[in-house]
Amino acid sequence: MEMAIANLVWTGTRVLSICNVFFSGRLTEMAHRARANEKRLMAPEGQGVTPVSDLLALHEAMRLVCEETIEKRFHRHQTRSSALQATLEVLGLELYAKPGSTFKDLGVKVDVAAGMAELENHLQSTQTDGNRI
Repeated sequence: MEMAIANLVWTGTRVLSICNVFFSGRLTEMAHRARANEKRLMAPEGQGVTPVSDLLALHEAMRLVCEETIEKRFHRHQTRSSALQATLEVLGLELYAKPGSTFKDLGVKVDVAAGMAELENHLQSTQTDGNRI
């Protein structure tokens, strides 16, 4: 869930958060941490809210993929994934998966003493150029 938000939302991205249950609240928190330009629409818990059509969202996502082209998109993900992995290793963090067998989203071992919150804040603060990760 966090990975999905991290790939779609960055500083200044406009996000409408419709909050009526716990899950939507979690998505709102993630958008906030990504420094999105966020608007919240609050509804009492359990009250029905007309959802945005999933098909329209899928159509827009596919339009963006086609606009970029799948080849360029794969290349962008590969180069940024490789750069992230190299940076994490330079920082002394260990990857769970062996090199060459990782997906674009990967698990990283974090020393609890180092503080996960501190690491998350640092990663968020370094993403200020408005570009997608």
